[in-house]
Amino acid sequence: MSPEVSVALARAADLHRIGHFEQALAIYRRLAKAHSTSLDIQRLLIFELLQVGRPKEAVIAARRLRDAHPRNPHAAILLGASHQGTGNWEKALAAFQAALSLEGAPLEARFLAGNAFCALGRYAEGVACYDIVLAADPRSIEALTNRAGALARLGRLQEALCDSEALVALPALAAAASRQSGRYAAGT
Repeated sequence: MSPEVSVALARAADLHRIGHFEQALAIYRRLAKAHSTSLDIQRLLIFELLQVGRPKEAVIAARRLRDAHPRNPHAAILLGASHQGTGNWEKALAAFQAALSLEGAPLEARFLAGNAFCALGRYAEGVACYDIVLAADPRSIEALTNRAGALARLGRLQEALCDSEALVALPALAAAASRQSGRYAAGT
């Protein structure tokens, strides 16, 4: 990436951080137009569009990116996230499943597919996705949390309780709970 592009991206990120979203978006649009096949720049544009509440525009940008990079699972994931932003869970699920069919698909695609299944009321399929994620990363707080919710929706309350207990037992959560209870004890 050229120094000029790096400086422009840093400026856009700074503008976003201080709440000047439209100015940041203008920079991302300019860069995306000049670098139409750059996955990284297009990704930043899509994230900015989603963050400023323009999911339909994000879908258009993500579709262009997916078309430019049809074998890249990250491009398919961005399309799914954009559809998710519009509330179109069927299309989001299709994009996440397309990502999973591609070589090098990250575990995130499976997790997002699980979320889409659950949003569609297909909890058993969501649980199956979370099971795969948890087999690879048993300490995934998000997957444990979402699986517990899906299991509860399926009426599998004992299993949901086990996931909830596993969450509480995770060291990061235990440390956070300890810090929180220390605050309460000190009256803060």
